[in-house]
Amino acid sequence: MALFAIVDRVPLLDRAGIVMTKFLKIAIALLFIQCVPAGAADQNCMANYYRAKLPACVDNTLSQLRQAGSKSDPGAVIGFLAQIFSTSPEEKRRILGAEPSQQIQSVDLVALYRVGLYDDARKIRR
Repeated sequence: MALFAIVDRVPLLDRAGIVMTKFLKIAIALLFIQCVPAGAADQNCMANYYRAKLPACVDNTLSQLRQAGSKSDPGAVIGFLAQIFSTSPEEKRRILGAEPSQQIQSVDLVALYRVGLYDDARKIRR
C-alpha cells in the first residue's frame, strides 16, 4: 500500500515523464542490440556449431564473409572450415558443392590445405 501512496502523490505529468524515460531506455537498449556487429553473431555461431551442427550456421558465416568482401579477414572462417572439413566429410561435400564465389573458393582452398586435404584442394583449383 505504501507504493500506491507514493504514486498517488506524484503529479500526473511526472508519472508520464517516468514512463517516457523508461520507454526511451528500452528503445536505446534495442537500438544498441541492433548495432552489435554481425561478426559477433558469427563468432557465437562458430562457437556453437560443434554442438548443434546446423548447416545454416555455416551458410550464414560464408554469406557474411562474401558480403564483407576484401575488407574482412577470413582467418577465423578458414580455421572454422578447416575443422569442419577434417571432421565431417558430408558437410565438406555440401560446402564445396555450393558453387561459391571466387573469394569463398579461395577460403575453402586454404582451409583444405591447412588440414592436408590436397586432393580436394586440387579439384577446386580446376
